[in-house]
Amino acid sequence: MKISYISNSTIPSRTANSVHVMKMCEAFSKLGHSVTLYSSPGTDKDPFEYYNIEHRFKLQYCSRPNYGRLGNLLYARNVCNNLIESDVIYSRYIYPMAILQNTGSKLIYEAHQPPGHLFGKSVEKYTYGKESFEVLVTISNSLKNYYTTEFGYDDTDKIITLHDAADPIDESVEKTSLDRATSLHRLQIGYVGSTSKGKGVGFILTLAKHVKDHQFHIVGGSTKEVESMYGDIPSNVACHGYVPNSETGRYIKSFDILLAPYREKVTPANSDQDLSRYMSPLKIFEYMSSGNPMICSDLPVLREVLTHGENCYLADCGDVHEWEQVIRTLENRNIRVEIGNQAYETFVNHHTWERRAQELLNYL
Repeated sequence: MKISYISNSTIPSRTANSVHVMKMCEAFSKLGHSVTLYSSPGTDKDPFEYYNIEHRFKLQYCSRPNYGRLGNLLYARNVCNNLIESDVIYSRYIYPMAILQNTGSKLIYEAHQPPGHLFGKSVEKYTYGKESFEVLVTISNSLKNYYTTEFGYDDTDKIITLHDAADPIDESVEKTSLDRATSLHRLQIGYVGSTSKGKGVGFILTLAKHVKDHQFHIVGGSTKEVESMYGDIPSNVACHGYVPNSETGRYIKSFDILLAPYREKVTPANSDQDLSRYMSPLKIFEYMSSGNPMICSDLPVLREVLTHGENCYLADCGDVHEWEQVIRTLENRNIRVEIGNQAYETFVNHHTWERRAQELLNYL
């Protein structure tokens, strides 16, 4: 089957959405399909090496004029002009879908958040009403419920939920060398991800002040960046700066405990839209793939994947003492191993990129 995957991502870049689309295209291609990904160009680095994926599919760059929302519409037109004949057009960008109604291809749109403005919502409603539109993919049941309510979808009609995913961390990947203390009781507690508001980096700094006998690590922001956003950094916190996605597995494997301290409000870059009700973060699946235990904020949408006391520990996102208590519980190595193993089992059975791609193909 020929699949055209339309992305609004800049590739390669630091964004999580660029990781998602590259991994999905790789997964479709591994399942034997011919895939062409459409995106705008990013840095001059080799994109396949940057994301540590096999060069199994085509990457077609399309220009995006720097004219704000008009530039986005022009980019959508450029994508459509470059599109090759396909059996399926899969998109994470709604504007091209509104144009591509008479191609003879099945149209699939993947939503990661509700439309951010009335124009976007109107374009989505127009697209979903067309005969060629096949299915809407949402990344959480919460987001699916939004669409069934706001767009009048029948619960089983042209809408499915596919949570995000990750790749298993290659067993040959060596752990990152950390400055481990001589005491065997000093745990290495790590966070890998963005330092933007809502992701919980400031909370980690507070937590580190309460748990002074263990070492904390922030992978995703330099010391200067973290200080400029959140103030003084405790002496038991190390900031490792930005690390390409191809390298994050080395850090994730190295930590004894992994942190995902999302706030009550989580916003994407350059937006005030709150995603905390709808998100399916790549981070939690990457953490689960390591077989190491995770502490995560107890948000309802994350309970769709995570179960407290089984494959993770969930804690009140505003209660630093509860997080400290969980860390004390995880000082027991047997508990860490048990939780980490269950997390890996959940991941490998349900949340790899290939399983995600296959589930969609099974639906089709």
